Amino acid sequence: MTKKNIAIIGAGYWGKNLVRNFHQLGVLKTICDGAQSIREEMSKTYPDVAITDDFNTVLKDKAIKGVVIAARLSFIMTLQKKHSMPANTSLWKNHFL
Repeated sequence: MTKKNIAIIGAGYWGKNLVRNFHQLGVLKTICDGAQSIREEMSKTYPDVAITDDFNTVLKDKAIKGVVIAARLSFIMTLQKKHSMPANTSLWKNHFL
């Protein structure tokens, strides 16, 4: 059985495709997005996945082993300045300039 242990930050233009793919793989645990409209859409489409707008929730969840960030580079840099990723978390960044 596959464990749900991946979080996706940013479920907009490109992120929704990553959400779909990771959900189909059965590993998507949490979607994090700041836009209420996107969170509402994701809640309806993926009722079995946790939805949040709080990045700290993702960082504090010990079950999350990987974080995918699908956001503009400026947002990613802001996250990196505000938060330090746990040492055991894999981080994949898709930079949109």
